[in-house]
Amino acid sequence: MGGVLKNYQSPPPPAGATAYVNHYISIMRTFYMLEATNAFHYISIMRTHWRLLMKPKLKIIGKDGNALNILGMARNAARKAGWTKDQIDEYTEEAMNGDYNHLLATTMEYFEVT
Repeated sequence: MGGVLKNYQSPPPPAGATAYVNHYISIMRTFYMLEATNAFHYISIMRTHWRLLMKPKLKIIGKDGNALNILGMARNAARKAGWTKDQIDEYTEEAMNGDYNHLLATTMEYFEVT
């Protein structure tokens, strides 16, 4: 990261998830204008933060714990939450990129599991 961004201090975000996302987008635009060469890095950070802020609820406690069942329930919850096909495919690819424990960890990263 360049010297200009190294010491950048963002003002505190406003209350509420939507306001926070809008605030974060304005910060990303500032970063983009300051260092356009790193725009894709900032977009990936924004996507990560979006996932953390806007996690769909997923009830898996008391359900069939089969990996394919969990994956299917997660994809349905994502679809109902309005995720795009690319976002659902990103989750699916990451969740299937390991063993059962990796599937659970990835699901808990992308969803609010109850």
